[in-house]
Amino acid sequence: MFIIIGIFLAGIIIGLLLKKHSIVNKWTGKISFALVFLLLFSLGLSVGQNAVIIENIVNIGLQSLLIAFFAIAGSILVLIIYYAINDI
Repeated sequence: MFIIIGIFLAGIIIGLLLKKHSIVNKWTGKISFALVFLLLFSLGLSVGQNAVIIENIVNIGLQSLLIAFFAIAGSILVLIIYYAINDI
């Protein structure tokens, strides 16, 4: 965990030092975008190779759908209560 935090902090420091260089600003977004897709592809490969996940994909999908639904419903409920309390 400390390695991950250290790499993150190193990135922040390097970013602060190089923020005025336009070529770095131009390529940072593109590289990040490509790496996110590479990570998603890698995750898909791992899931596809895991027989337990594939066998239970319907149950996992249903649980994920329920979690997402209740998270959104809870957020909306909190907003409704907040707006009611603050007369917005």
